[in-house]
Amino acid sequence: MQQDIAEYNLYATRQMGMISEAIERMPANQHTKPDVLFTVEKKSKVETLKEAGIPIKQAYEAEKLAAVPEEEFAAIIEEKREAEAIQNL
Repeated sequence: MQQDIAEYNLYATRQMGMISEAIERMPANQHTKPDVLFTVEKKSKVETLKEAGIPIKQAYEAEKLAAVPEEEFAAIIEEKREAEAIQNL
């Protein structure tokens, strides 16, 4: 169970990193439907993360994890699972 939790945590952190990295590319005007436009104030990444309650250091660490190629990420997951298994002995 602890191994699964560790793995899910890595996947979630990686996803957060992908989202964090994409914040800077988001345009100022967003819309939910083609016929409904509204203006969204363009904020800095730091401001956006702060509003979401995510420390910038945590976001940058997540971005590093998101940048890892898939093969290497699979190895990181396996290492984490093994470390959790040893810790729980």
